[in-house]
Amino acid sequence: MEYKNYKTDLKLKKIPKSLSILFRILVTVALVFFILYGMNKSGKVSVILSSIRSIKPLWLLTSVFICLISFIFSTWQWYLLLRMLKIKIPFKHLFGFYMIGQFFNNFLPTTWGGDFVRIYDLGVVSKEWEKVIASIVMDRLLGFYALFVIGFLFAVVFYGKIIDLKILLLIFAALITGIVIFYSFDLNSIANKIKNRNKISSFFSRLFSSLGYFQHEPKKLFYIIIIAFITQFLRIIINFFVTESINIKFPFVSFFVIIPVIGFTTALPLSISGIGIREYTGLWITQYILKEQSGNPVLMVAFTLGYIVTALVSLIGAGYFIVFRLRRIKE
Repeated sequence: MEYKNYKTDLKLKKIPKSLSILFRILVTVALVFFILYGMNKSGKVSVILSSIRSIKPLWLLTSVFICLISFIFSTWQWYLLLRMLKIKIPFKHLFGFYMIGQFFNNFLPTTWGGDFVRIYDLGVVSKEWEKVIASIVMDRLLGFYALFVIGFLFAVVFYGKIIDLKILLLIFAALITGIVIFYSFDLNSIANKIKNRNKISSFFSRLFSSLGYFQHEPKKLFYIIIIAFITQFLRIIINFFVTESINIKFPFVSFFVIIPVIGFTTALPLSISGIGIREYTGLWITQYILKEQSGNPVLMVAFTLGYIVTALVSLIGAGYFIVFRLRRIKE
């Protein structure tokens, strides 16, 4: 499919008042309360405020720049996945779609809201909904896979004596099992078996068929996996520069264990954008592998600041969203 006339009919829908969202809001409020309570109880609020006031702008701006570069690599990853499925969209427009998705991920009380926005936006343009969904499913899986491998390798090499070896072996076994399962099932065969039974089965038939493209193009997929690793590497070192900006000194290699653990826990739909979960997970894993940092109240500030950097950069998506909406109104 060649891209010709770019139009979008993206609409900002009201957030449904579901129990799921209410639960996340309550969890987020509770966690934020306990974070503030813990900081106050530690008697080191002045230390925290001092760290915030003494932020080094150059380090923080560097983290913002790296975050933007990581978003460009993420868009490139998605762009190549779409090319594998014969969907050709100009990179500059795809970057807009991606940034809108990031904005929704960071500012709405949902976990995967940005992905649904990406599906809708690109689906309206391409009219090939199953391929769009398949590209985003694979995009997410590759991101988690790269983060998983990075965290696992650094945990084994640098913290194998601290982290329980049995846990690491179980994680490795799960990784290998996932890869074997993906390549064991012939998705095209499954697609043919359920084809034309009804509307729902036909939809999943086309979806499995789209995912099947990735099974039969291992060389192209390997190239995209490399980009996924670069992207996750950049996302990790953002946090290194953030901690440097408030004068917290961690061993550089520790970020490649700490951030993957935080990444997996914040992906769980427990709070709004992982707020609170991020801070407590970061504090726990940091104290676990870096004993000398135990009890440092500035740690939570560091992990929150890392999120703020990502959220600020994702505001570019708000700009894209407004432009697209204005364009649609003029049409």
